[in-house]
Amino acid sequence: MFSGSFETFATGMTGTTGVGLSLRALSAALLAGVAIKLVDDYIDREVDEISGRYSLAAVLEGALIPYALLCAALACALDSPLASSLIIGSYIVGMLHDLDEVFPSGFSARLESLLAGALGVIILGWKAILSSVILMLGVQLVDDIVDYLRGGITAGRNYARAFGCVESGAAALACIILGLILNSSMTIVVLVAFLVLVAGERVLERVLVARSKGKGWAIRDS
Repeated sequence: MFSGSFETFATGMTGTTGVGLSLRALSAALLAGVAIKLVDDYIDREVDEISGRYSLAAVLEGALIPYALLCAALACALDSPLASSLIIGSYIVGMLHDLDEVFPSGFSARLESLLAGALGVIILGWKAILSSVILMLGVQLVDDIVDYLRGGITAGRNYARAFGCVESGAAALACIILGLILNSSMTIVVLVAFLVLVAGERVLERVLVARSKGKGWAIRDS
């Protein structure tokens, strides 16, 4: 139902078929991106509240995690290899901010990221995980540049603040090029999904800012 006549497949995702350039793959990437964004907002909710920045965590409150789980489940239902690899890649990239941090599991961020990557490689293949990590790192770099240019407090480590916007932009471009070399179809799908998510987030932010007056939400127009 989701696959159109323009659907093509690229080899290399799991060794047989790759990410299809289809509405189904794009929908899976979009839903996975929404799930990742919701979890990211939840993690950064305290910093966003202090800075008065727009945050879905302030709006959705206790419903945020269930929505994130629903989006992740729907994404995996549409394209399990693609959605799973993107979520794992995002998890690994998120750990890069402080590899020595120890989590409630007793493992360091370095060890948890290695375990997640190893399991991903076993289940999905090395090319899927490597492509996802590279692409998610590129997305994170672009997102950090945008956050830095918009000003305000940034949660955790911000690559643009730490290394500079030009350097971060060059690294993001390198990630895109590497992604195209490893898996061009996956890279195109992720880039399109990212652009749609950014545009959708800005529209939603404007709407929520307009509705937040007098409701005490931690939202400001930025």
